[in-house]
Amino acid sequence: MRSKLLAVLAAGLAAVSLRAADVDMVIAVNGAALNAHPQVMQLREKFDREAKSSGGKSFAEQLGALKLTEEMLENRLTAYISLDTREGAVVIDTKEGKAPELFEKLRDILNFRDGGTKTEVAGCPVYTGVTADGSRGTILLKSPSQIQIQAGESLPLPLNFGRINKNLMLEAKSGWLVNIALVPTEEMLAAPDAMPQMKSLRMITLGLTDTKPEAAIVFEGLFKNDEAAMEVKGLVDVVLFGFEQNQALDNRFFRKIESNVAGGKLTYRRVVDDGLLEAILQTVGGRFGRLPEAAGPAAVPETQGE
Repeated sequence: MRSKLLAVLAAGLAAVSLRAADVDMVIAVNGAALNAHPQVMQLREKFDREAKSSGGKSFAEQLGALKLTEEMLENRLTAYISLDTREGAVVIDTKEGKAPELFEKLRDILNFRDGGTKTEVAGCPVYTGVTADGSRGTILLKSPSQIQIQAGESLPLPLNFGRINKNLMLEAKSGWLVNIALVPTEEMLAAPDAMPQMKSLRMITLGLTDTKPEAAIVFEGLFKNDEAAMEVKGLVDVVLFGFEQNQALDNRFFRKIESNVAGGKLTYRRVVDDGLLEAILQTVGGRFGRLPEAAGPAAVPETQGE
């Protein structure tokens, strides 16, 4: 189980070092803000109550079984990925001075078959080894507050953040709870089946905002101008309307969506209220097992007639 952590963090990444200039996608998780959000805290409390009543393990106990700690959840995780070369790396930002301790713990968590081999790359301590599931992993201690993890056969080099697309770096360091951003590659824009309206797309962002008491799911598409953004909005609105009217789908996902266009940016925003949270939990729980229901009387599913 522990060895799968690397796969979760770096699945699909190639076996060679990532060049910063090639990065065109980032996935960022702000652990400290996510764990402190009221809705996440409510879910954890309910999870623990149900675990206690059923004799199961609490959230903290499950973390312990994976050799993880609450402190580890406070870190910021950012995956830097090249869609063209399928290379990438995960960077963990810790509290100042905490990275060396986590560096040693990660060797244990990844469960290297031979305990891992310690070397040095560009002046940074590095552990390399083969995990229990046969994949090769590398852990690089970049600084007292930063670690880089990579999958692959060769040693990675520390990422040069100064060479990464500035817009992507701004998204990677945003205050959102979770954020996914990508700059379309030339291959994507030139694809024969790509809609003409999408050829003016500059960047896509999907994330979960740190708004309180309720977070919001936000999708943003940056286009060359408002005209291009409005054209795409018209198409998306038709699709969303069709989804909302489809009786086979839970239309709570498609209600109360706000949208606007400004400065070439198309934005769709959906507040994660109790109705949407309940729909998400029911959908995920139906596929992967029962999950705690959303707290509060507003968690009662909305009806089609509303």
